[in-house]
This record gives sequence, C-alpha cells and structure tokens, in this order.
Amino acid sequence: MKLVNDCKGILKRINPLISVACAIFSLTFAALMSFDASAYTIGVVVGKNKSKTSTSNQEKMCIFRTVASSVQMRHPDVKVMFVENDRTVVGSALAAQKLIDNQVDLALLPLLSHEAEAAVELLMDANIPYMTTATARRVIKPGSFGLSTMPSNMEQAELLAKYYIKNHSGNKIYVVTDPGRPYSRSIADMFVRAVNELQPETEILRRTYHPLRVQTLATQIKEGEVVFAALYNPHIASLYLALAEKDSKPITILGPDSVGGRQEFFEIIGQSVNHVSLKFIKNWDRHLKGENQNELSQIVDAECPNGKNTFLTTYSFDLINVAMAQIDKIKQTSSPAATIMHLKESPFVTTMDGERMHFSKDGYNQKNLYLYEVAGTKLQLIETLKHD
Repeated sequence: MKLVNDCKGILKRINPLISVACAIFSLTFAALMSFDASAYTIGVVVGKNKSKTSTSNQEKMCIFRTVASSVQMRHPDVKVMFVENDRTVVGSALAAQKLIDNQVDLALLPLLSHEAEAAVELLMDANIPYMTTATARRVIKPGSFGLSTMPSNMEQAELLAKYYIKNHSGNKIYVVTDPGRPYSRSIADMFVRAVNELQPETEILRRTYHPLRVQTLATQIKEGEVVFAALYNPHIASLYLALAEKDSKPITILGPDSVGGRQEFFEIIGQSVNHVSLKFIKNWDRHLKGENQNELSQIVDAECPNGKNTFLTTYSFDLINVAMAQIDKIKQTSSPAATIMHLKESPFVTTMDGERMHFSKDGYNQKNLYLYEVAGTKLQLIETLKHD
C-alpha cells in the first residue's frame, strides 16, 4: 500500500491529467489487493514444485497444475498455491506452516501417512480443513476437520483378517513387522486385533523382521502356515526369497498395500515360485472408470510423463476434483465444519472407482479394495474386496 500512498502524496504537485491517472491506478491497485485478500485459497503440499523432479512427483504435479489452472480460469476468486515438503516429516511441518501463514481455506495433502501426520498437527491447531490420500488412523484425529480419499489402514487390516479366516482358518499365522516403521507396527496390531475378534482361538506368533536374520525366520515357518507381512521393499522381497529358497512346501504371505509388487520386488526375486503365494491389497485395479475418465486421459496424454495413467495421476485427479466439484459451496462457508460437510456431499464421480466417495464417520472413503497375487513377473487380480 506504500505505492498507493506515495501516488496520493504527489497528486497536488502534478498536472490534472496525471492526477486523474494516478487516482485510477490507486483505486485499481487497492481493488486488486482487496480481491487477493478475499480469494478462496487452496493449498497443495507436494514434494517439489517444479517440472524436473522424481517421476512420482511429476505424475502428481502434471495433474494438479492442469486442474488448478482450469479452475482459476473459471473461478477468478479462487487461488491454488503449491508448497514443497521435500518428502520429509520436517518438510511437511514447514509446508503446513506456510499454508497457515498464507491463510489458506483448504489444504490438500497427497502424501504418505507419516508426512501427512506432521502437517495435520499444525493444520488442526489452525482450524484449517484438509483432504488427504493418507491412510493411517493418525491423520484424521477426533476433533479435526479432515477427510481421506482412501480407506483407512484399519479397513485393510480387517479385510485381510476376514480373507485369512475364510481361506486359511486353522492355519498358524506369523505376523512379521518392521520395528523401525510405525506404519508396520500399527497395521500389524490392527490385523491381530481383527483376527482375535473373528476367531479368538487362532494361533498367532509375532516376529520382528531383521535383514540379517531373515533366513532364520524362514526356517520357523512350516508347510501350510501363513505370514502376515507388514513390510516395505526390499524387506518383503527378501522374506519372499528366503521362503522360496527354503523348500517346496506351500506357504502363503498376506500383506497390505505397502507390499506393492513393484519393480524393485521383481528385481530381487526374479519371478515368483509356485509354492510361495504372495497376496496383497491395492487401492486400485488399474482401470479408469466413470464419466470423468476421458478428461483424465486427455490431461495425462498431453501433460504427464510417458502419457500413462498411474495410481498417482488417478488419485491426484480425484483428490482435487472432489473439492473442485463443491467450490461454489465451500468458498461461501464460514466454518471448517461446514467445509467438510460440503466435501462429504461432493457429487464428483471418481475415476478410480466410478462412483461418488462415501465417507465413514471417521472421515475415510469407504471404497472397494483389490486383492492381487504375484504371478511370475506380473501381478494378477484375484478378488475385489467390497466394503460391507
């Protein structure tokens, strides 16, 4: 505003024509400042806000930038800003503080659970509503104004427990966790609790994963027994390889979506063996669905790396559009609770599932999950696990 005041201060010392021009500038500048201050601001936390970065970050940014640009053209009173978290917990906290300093009205957090949790702590204190793709129970706490576009880890654990009881009832189960990963410990505890509730007599043995003792662990697991492995790569691949090399007796490994079956997994194991079955949950079956799939495909073809739809392009598209479909309502709300209410009622039909999102009382999307099995060097869909 100093520029406006300086302009006003020289009005008496210049000719009338310039005085009029300066007055017009002053009013225009003030109007612009007022408009910016009143804009509805959506903050998006990303790894890096630039084009040349990791493939996963590019897959998110190509979607967010394109949709944000389209939204801002249609709604001049809406502003979308991006802040970086460098894929770290500390970075997430700093990013959240930037959103708070910029007085955002809604935060979008397409982050891993441990990253999102750090941001959520600050957003809660500032009463800023948020939507995330994170699945940990910690990211939507009682009293917070948050939603997740994914089912919670508890949902995964309960569905896997039901699958175990249905298909492997009576078989001893080993629950293997990584002590250095809070996610691993948490989802393993949920799985054990769910199994005990469904079938209290089940024999459950808890084991800790250690890369130097994986062979010893493998020798303890006998024919017909089941392993619940709450592990990431490369640990899940190392465990699979140890069991595959042990003998030819059938063993089943069950796991949450952290297992993944990604390229790194196959680089370690080569290909699957018949006697060790690895089955794990995924949030998506890799098929676009619903009335908005063509729009997503067009964006991906034009803007995204390799022109290929991925889990990240798909969940990014759904995340931002669930909010944008309600933009006319949420930008008029006076409270974070009202914002969350409108977001829960979003009419947007997702490309991941081909239906509207349906949120639980805890704020997690109640959607289908998909059970995959490693087959050779590929993944094979074996069952759709429907929400009750």
